[in-house]
Amino acid sequence: MQKSITQWRKSLALRPLLWIAPAVIGGCALGAAWAQVLQFGFQGNATRDLPVLWLPFIIMTVLWILYFRWHQQKYFWYARIAAALAIGFGFCGYCARRVLPPPNDLSQLVRQAEIQSAAQLSSLKNTPILLKGYVAATPHVGDYNQEFPLKSTFARSDGKVLSLHGNVWVQAPLDWKVKVGDLVQVQAGLRDLPRTGTFSEPDQDWRYLLNDCWSMVRLGNHDSWKVLPAARPWQYRIDYRLGHARQWLLHLYQQRFIHSGVSYPRATAQLMVAMVFGDGALGTPLPSLVRNNFRAAGLTHLLVASGTQVSLMVLMILGLFKILGLRRFPWLLLSLLLILLTIYALLVGGAASIWRAFIAGICVAVALLLGRPIDILSLWCFAAAALLFIDPLQIFDLSFQLTFAATFGLIVIAPAIFKMIHDRYKSTFTRGIITIGIYTLAAQLAVLPMLVYHFGRFSLAGLGTNFIGIPIAGMLVGTGIIGIAVPWLAWPNAAMTQIVLKMTALAGSLNWVQQRGVTFSLFGVMVFYLASMMLPSWEVVKLI
Repeated sequence: MQKSITQWRKSLALRPLLWIAPAVIGGCALGAAWAQVLQFGFQGNATRDLPVLWLPFIIMTVLWILYFRWHQQKYFWYARIAAALAIGFGFCGYCARRVLPPPNDLSQLVRQAEIQSAAQLSSLKNTPILLKGYVAATPHVGDYNQEFPLKSTFARSDGKVLSLHGNVWVQAPLDWKVKVGDLVQVQAGLRDLPRTGTFSEPDQDWRYLLNDCWSMVRLGNHDSWKVLPAARPWQYRIDYRLGHARQWLLHLYQQRFIHSGVSYPRATAQLMVAMVFGDGALGTPLPSLVRNNFRAAGLTHLLVASGTQVSLMVLMILGLFKILGLRRFPWLLLSLLLILLTIYALLVGGAASIWRAFIAGICVAVALLLGRPIDILSLWCFAAAALLFIDPLQIFDLSFQLTFAATFGLIVIAPAIFKMIHDRYKSTFTRGIITIGIYTLAAQLAVLPMLVYHFGRFSLAGLGTNFIGIPIAGMLVGTGIIGIAVPWLAWPNAAMTQIVLKMTALAGSLNWVQQRGVTFSLFGVMVFYLASMMLPSWEVVKLI
């Protein structure tokens, strides 16, 4: 243990991102909690104009002054602690302001109605309102409705035109056909966001706040809505064309499967697109039975675009440049990587896992072109800090949590397991199989506390199915992307998709593979990851 602590301290001294990233994460979590306390203290009326929100920035300024003073006096660890706290308090204030709504947001209308109804002992829940605005993102189609943020341009309530504006989360029926950038008009009841999730589903507050929505509208049969004729604003045209590209991909694979005689070509194409490009590339969701089977098999992550796709794209581009003899032009290679990875990230919906891999891929490419060594753990910390700098609320996004937890397992937990069995197997084939198993186990162990904390259950089948499913999904990503230009790959793509589908169906038919009712507290999650950081596999500097 003493050796681990010594290595840990040396790592912190030589790799500043190892303490910067935890300070950023802790500051975001503290800021969100503080914003919730302010909302409770101000009876839900707290907004960004509260003077108390400047308190973390004042503390941050004082800590930076102490840092520079101690740094000049050669107090190394005092200066680092002050810098870490300064960063944490800075992100605390940043995240608190991000959680609270602006003072002129439409949600203030709901707050005023709640105060009036409480004073009059009324049961008013909805505030009648007429809204006009643009569909600000591609609608997410579910089993029973579709959801999207609406950027309001006009609001009227009780015959009065309101000066309030902002985004509103809209839940609309499935038969209402809207696309991103459409100008729509809705007349319904404005209400507050739901505050709790079900036992099997985490709280959805952060999904609304990530889209800058602090109020919502649920459209029913008695409400009126319509699409107004208007030109699509320029800021929505890219998303609109990306939606067309996603539908083109789905139609392309479907036609290829039809010509190849594949059974159920539409369902096979839909599942393949979800595995290659992520479920964000689908216009319609996968059937509930398929999603439940993937969840029972512990393979839900295969339906989310992740770093696997980005890594394979980078390898294919590097291989193509090597074949064409263009490796002598490194900045041309870097420019092409940047363009193609950006297009791919936008095409698959821009999940946290994709942007993490995007940042990591660009950093690795730059380091290789400059001939610099790469510290994987520092790269992980930089990607996390960069994404939270863009939007601190991503820390509460389940996709963000799972993708960084799984990567943490590959970087930290897997080497510890390797160290225990490093010299026991001499055969190259055996070591290859053991390596796949160790990486699968490490990723599963890393995400297990998160899954239990959010969903109260985990799958016993995860280790075995991931051992088979991850290599197949990796091959499918490569052949699926190449298959856009090579039609004869349709049959092997369909065959690999069917293997994964049958494996998940088998796991879904076995009730005992899912352990339900298991609880794991937030404190337990924190203790698990802090203990993982003290594993003796941490060398002073781990570079590739």
